[in-house]
Amino acid sequence: MLAFLHEAHAIADIRCTHIERLLIMSKNSDMTWRKSSYSGANGNCVEFAVADGDLVAVRNSRFPDGAVLLFDRAALGTFLAAAKDGEFDDLAV
Repeated sequence: MLAFLHEAHAIADIRCTHIERLLIMSKNSDMTWRKSSYSGANGNCVEFAVADGDLVAVRNSRFPDGAVLLFDRAALGTFLAAAKDGEFDDLAV
């Protein structure tokens, strides 16, 4: 998990203007958002979109105009591998 946080923090090295452009893009629906096929109709979903090059945008489907998190693909891959390995199972109800 610490590796994921460290890798995610590396996004700070990207120029601010680039991040601002990506956030504006995400607000204007220029990105194609998708969610898991297991998601129900209640809107409690995490959505993902390819933002630009090596970046993936993540948002809460209930608040499409809300905050957008940006991760590079390597960091997201580390997180998904940890989730698949059960590292967060103790957090589930």
